Amino acid sequence: MADPCTPCTCVPYENICCCSQSGITVSQPLCQRLPDGSVVNNPCYDSIDKISYWTYKIITDCTQQTRGVSSIAIPVCETLHGNLLSVEEKIDGCGTFTPIDFELNKNDPVFGTAPQGFVFLKITTDDRYDTGVCAVYRLSISGNFPVGIKPISIKAGTSILDFNCDPENCYLVPRCPDIGRLLVVKDCTKVIENGEVFLEYSVLVNNIGNITLNNILYNDRVTYDSTNITIGTITVEPPTLNVNTSTPGLIIISGNLGSLSPGDAIPITYRIPITSILSPGTYLISNTATVESEEGVEASDSCSLEIEAVRLMGEKCCTSTGLDTFDFRIRVINVGNSPETQVTIEDTLIVPVGVTIQFTSFDGCTALFSDDLTPVPVNTDITNRTIIITCENLTVPLGGSVTKNISIRIVSTTAFTMAVEILNILTDVVFLNMDQQILLGIDNVPTTASIQISGSAECLNPC
Repeated sequence: MADPCTPCTCVPYENICCCSQSGITVSQPLCQRLPDGSVVNNPCYDSIDKISYWTYKIITDCTQQTRGVSSIAIPVCETLHGNLLSVEEKIDGCGTFTPIDFELNKNDPVFGTAPQGFVFLKITTDDRYDTGVCAVYRLSISGNFPVGIKPISIKAGTSILDFNCDPENCYLVPRCPDIGRLLVVKDCTKVIENGEVFLEYSVLVNNIGNITLNNILYNDRVTYDSTNITIGTITVEPPTLNVNTSTPGLIIISGNLGSLSPGDAIPITYRIPITSILSPGTYLISNTATVESEEGVEASDSCSLEIEAVRLMGEKCCTSTGLDTFDFRIRVINVGNSPETQVTIEDTLIVPVGVTIQFTSFDGCTALFSDDLTPVPVNTDITNRTIIITCENLTVPLGGSVTKNISIRIVSTTAFTMAVEILNILTDVVFLNMDQQILLGIDNVPTTASIQISGSAECLNPC
């Protein structure tokens, strides 16, 4: 940090740094004058006013070849805000320091990109002076700053001049304080494999500050519904981290990550298997990873996952819609708190010998003859055939169901002495969201309904 302000003797006159080129000299005097008139060391920090002062001097000779200074770039800490900084100019022979305008530029159109960790404090002279002059610049900055060493740049005419005659001592400028900063970046993913759920976590703990941080403690708390969810064996990398599952509904992964130098990072991964889910519904798995070093530097990141567990039930019934017309109703129901899902219904309808029917609607489903897989026409006489009906990509809403009606008309029958049945079987409900949701089961599949015909027709499984 800048030394405290203490009295300084101007005679004999000394410079901390003094560099010259092209008739221009940039110096940093050993002593500087503060606004209260006192002469003190340069730079210095006034602990009462909580202001640090930094003074620089520009001198131009008056030879014909010398070009006047048009702008000056002094590197200062990149986190400095303009309202914390003032710049004063004193042109030799003109008496007093006068506040002037300035810019803070990371990327300057004249001087380019400032050094890492710095911005350019840019002063434009606006023809206030030309050659044969000495101009002094005093920077007043709220707060104390460490001392850095960087060159100062000048634009004179068309030339950009970098003053860096002693890279180890020129010039003393305010750099950013050394700070410790940690960054935690967490990614969580739900993986479903063969009907099993795995929660996969990837955490990267980064030291993005400029000092080494020590004894970094890691703590991640994963919360879940232990009433309905059972957790299996958790794998963690690095294996030195401790896994605590003693509290129902809480997983704590913790440990000491050691030290991290600036720019270093430690990757952490773990996999949490879910071995069973009791009830259908949507379950939120939340977690927050926190790190803290012995220096008191903290950081955290959170993520959450949703697990959707589905249980379905099939229903099949028959209803009469007229004297000789019937619907076979197929229904797939979301059980309990099952979330919305997608299914395909597979159904079989058998028309026996002695009965002739016509299909009047398949309700958007596809119907094929089972023996040759040709499409089943509507309003066409059919007897002694087996039909495969497929209803694809159906949405079963949360708390609801999806229904399809296969409509038929009985055209004729020869079944007067012995009853026959038109049999309809809900053979399967195909769960389509295997990579997104967990299927807990499909109840009541297969299930059947039939129409008994013996001179007249009657639904045996009425809706």
